[in-house]
Amino acid sequence: MRVRLRSGSDDGAVAIMVAILAITLITIAAFTTDFGMAYAQRQALATGTDSAALAIVRNEYNKVIQDPKLTCNDLRTAGGAAASTTALTQLNSNAPFGATLTASQVTAKLECVGASLGTLQATVSVAKSVKTVLGGVAGVSTLDISRTSAAALGVANGVIGYVPIGVCTNQAQEIVDNAAKDNPDGNAAYRHELITIDKTWNGASPCGGGSGNWGWINCGGNGAPTLADGIQNGCSNPLTINNTTTPASVTAPGTPGNKGNSGPVVSAMDTLINSNTVSVLPVYSAVSGGGANVDYTVVGFLSVRICAYASNSKVAGPGACYVTSDPLVSNVANNVAVTSDSMQVQFVAYTPASQFSTLCALGNKSCAFNAYLTKLIR
Repeated sequence: MRVRLRSGSDDGAVAIMVAILAITLITIAAFTTDFGMAYAQRQALATGTDSAALAIVRNEYNKVIQDPKLTCNDLRTAGGAAASTTALTQLNSNAPFGATLTASQVTAKLECVGASLGTLQATVSVAKSVKTVLGGVAGVSTLDISRTSAAALGVANGVIGYVPIGVCTNQAQEIVDNAAKDNPDGNAAYRHELITIDKTWNGASPCGGGSGNWGWINCGGNGAPTLADGIQNGCSNPLTINNTTTPASVTAPGTPGNKGNSGPVVSAMDTLINSNTVSVLPVYSAVSGGGANVDYTVVGFLSVRICAYASNSKVAGPGACYVTSDPLVSNVANNVAVTSDSMQVQFVAYTPASQFSTLCALGNKSCAFNAYLTKLIR
């Protein structure tokens, strides 16, 4: 005889498990929704604080280039109220979901920091929290989305984007002197000048030395394609000024061999010339070492428009600023090469390396206005 025993129902236990899991899932969903919304708002605030800090130092930049006598402390003292107004305007232009911030939620501070207290730093902070929609289920009613950004206005201590063609300081100085003599007010077009790219060691250049080199600067590699890329796009490896030398300078490595008539270099020069942009050329005072181990002592940067270029077998140009007055490049228009590498240039500006010194504070008259820069630092 068999007896079948009926077990008790599990329906109640399952219902309890479902209820527990439902609460857990709802809590997770609540946090996911609330944290997602808070993150989006905090990112919008980050954009606002970044733009506010940059806008403040940009306003101060405009002041100091108009009046180079202003010191960092002058800007800090006079700019406080305007900084707060600028910060609130920028933040509300980027406010999340149309929310409007009040002045009590925003702090804008100007400080003088760094070497000689010569770097102006603008710090913008927002104190804000948002209410959760579902977070109350877990006992979280608000989430903090406060954000702080900082930007600085200072004097550059390095240069990138330069064209890797070194110019002996004697040639550069002649160009600068002629520009000052012919156009003391800078209101007329500067004369066109010739820069000869020649062996640095053959005695023709007072900056001689560096066997096997022609003045080409190493822009990240010794090959002609790398040199050509630097000519066309500017060098990305910075030349950082050494403040312990007198005068201030930077050591730039050279690349050996005359690559001036290689196809990639001539093609890059042609592109550069036709763009009619301003090129920044390193100016060196001395050369040491030789071959692939040569170093150029760069003491300044010559800004020019390159109007034409000619090498032993190939030419580039003429560009938009080309003139036929210079006999060594007069045949460029007819695609006739000359016997030496040469460029026809038009002077724009000269910046000594001392103007890029980190010890050069705002307001120091040795600092050129075009050596200032603004940068987001936090």
